[in-house]
Amino acid sequence: MVNYRCVTKTDSTKRELEAHGSILFPIACYDEDLSIEMVGVHWHEEIEFIIVTEGVLTLHIDTEEVKLNIGEAIFINSGHLHSASGNGKLNSLVFNYTLIGDENTIFFHEIVAPLLENDKLSYLILNSKANWQNVVIENMMSAYTLIRDEGYDYENEARYHITKALRIIAENTKDIQKINKHDEVTYKRIKKVLRFIDDSLSDELNNEQLSKLINVSESILLKSFKKTVGASPMQYVIKKRIDRARYLIITTDKKISTIASECGFNDMSYFAKQFKRIVGTSPKEYKKER
Repeated sequence: MVNYRCVTKTDSTKRELEAHGSILFPIACYDEDLSIEMVGVHWHEEIEFIIVTEGVLTLHIDTEEVKLNIGEAIFINSGHLHSASGNGKLNSLVFNYTLIGDENTIFFHEIVAPLLENDKLSYLILNSKANWQNVVIENMMSAYTLIRDEGYDYENEARYHITKALRIIAENTKDIQKINKHDEVTYKRIKKVLRFIDDSLSDELNNEQLSKLINVSESILLKSFKKTVGASPMQYVIKKRIDRARYLIITTDKKISTIASECGFNDMSYFAKQFKRIVGTSPKEYKKER
């Protein structure tokens, strides 16, 4: 069975509260249209596989931004913050590692553990042009189709394909180096800032406030944030506010001025300018197109 909308209900740490599948078969597949609704920031213990079926998607994983085109896929490891937006569609599989085997099985120690314990492997982009990556994509999509159609013995068949895909990923990522202690401290700091920003988009935000949040100087905040996110804190805030505005324009009947205010913009002309710069069209035109 395919779920057509993955609503991300989370707790205060952004941990997703939604169960994926059942205790007996802990996996679910999703068919998402992100032009209708974006997937907000969240994390879960489950592993996730996503493939773009139409358009272009933008994903934020921890402190990094990733763009995927049609046919490209991504593996997202357990426990990492992520969100998705864009004008495209995706298919995804979200599953608990116990689907492959728990800690008392050889399957866990040979296939799952190398992935979960790899501190550097927060995600892995998969391209069909690379032979082994194409095999991963084919196996994951075979599992997706089996679960969608729910034919005879589909649970065992799907588990086989996912196990094969994860083994290939584990074999081809075992040499990725783990992050050093300095990078780990920076990562934790920026992760805290990102969570705070996501929860405070309608409030006034500035560099001084964010630097105090993690007990560092503004210069260290700017340097660390730029290094890990690829943009300044305020550039990131504007991008997230515009993403939120796009979502509200599509899913509500609120006036654009109200949406701008709820997303932290007190100046309508500035909001319209930033919206057009990022989205490529004005808020009014965007609403008409949808």
